[in-house]
Amino acid sequence: MLFLLVGLVFAFVGFIGLKKTSAFFNKAILVKGVVIDAIPNKRDSAVMSYNGRVYHPKGRGTYTPLVRYEFEGQTHEVQGSVYTSSIPKMGKQMTVGIDPDNLHDVRLKESNILYFIFIIVGLGASLLGGLILLQK
Repeated sequence: MLFLLVGLVFAFVGFIGLKKTSAFFNKAILVKGVVIDAIPNKRDSAVMSYNGRVYHPKGRGTYTPLVRYEFEGQTHEVQGSVYTSSIPKMGKQMTVGIDPDNLHDVRLKESNILYFIFIIVGLGASLLGGLILLQK
């Protein structure tokens, strides 16, 4: 029963996250931006930045891109919300979404893989929980 409930919660969270992200980008003003730096996760230890390059002494750590974009004649920057172990490539183009109703709500169009992982794990756990219940 526990697998079924936890699985349903995971799948629900994944679907809601995916739906909210899709809804935001469907109504957002989309502009192109360029990665100008890699921001280390503050939860990782011993991170240092030098000349716009980010290094982690042990070769480990997670990073998110800092993207510069132009909107209404002004230059802005936005930091990603997803941290990965690969250092973002400087100069890479990324899509930036700006909420037309709230110009301070700016997001990078990043991978939705996290939501899909939640959905897959959730559905898998639900299936396992359902099979366990059927065998009882």
